[in-house]
Amino acid sequence: MQKSTDSRFLKKILTDTEIEQLHHCDDPDKALWSFWACKEAAYKVLKKQTSDAAFVPRRWSVHFRSPCAQPEDQKPAEFTTGDVLISENKSIPFLLFSSGAYVHCLAADRLDVLDKANWRIDVLPEGDQQSIDPSAFARSCLTRALSVFFGCDPCQIKIFRAQDKDGELQPPVVSRDGIQSDIDVSLSHDGQFVAYAFLP
Repeated sequence: MQKSTDSRFLKKILTDTEIEQLHHCDDPDKALWSFWACKEAAYKVLKKQTSDAAFVPRRWSVHFRSPCAQPEDQKPAEFTTGDVLISENKSIPFLLFSSGAYVHCLAADRLDVLDKANWRIDVLPEGDQQSIDPSAFARSCLTRALSVFFGCDPCQIKIFRAQDKDGELQPPVVSRDGIQSDIDVSLSHDGQFVAYAFLP
């Protein structure tokens, strides 16, 4: 909250046009994190296309298209489509979900692919949330979902991240019974929320 008033931060991650739009929003914090979520999701797509892709949010611009129909199980969340313009000839389409508690974005190399995505937002279990590893919890949520999708035991599913030659972690991949799957997955977490998405 209130990060939208930090002009130095805004200039690091938003274009001048986005900053201007933010100042005219009814909810500037929601607008800020919507811009951020879209750019971060676009970066995940780029990273899968090119392992040495750089995250330069100040140079990328978010363009919203229009609100879209809400799935019955997601109301009262708001759904909006759009594109993150990376360069003159490259853009990444996205689907943005927002509610009073969170913003969440899915991106892909084509908009129609997003209609096929399986995704979910979960909340860390009640109790001492400080002692729960959100990355591990997100992986366990995704593992359960994949086991239902594949119709197999969760112990047959493994999610891991390889390292490149410089030791940087690469996007997560899935193996089933020790054989790497080509299923596309994504994981994220922030605060009490974790999320996963996968494309068959």
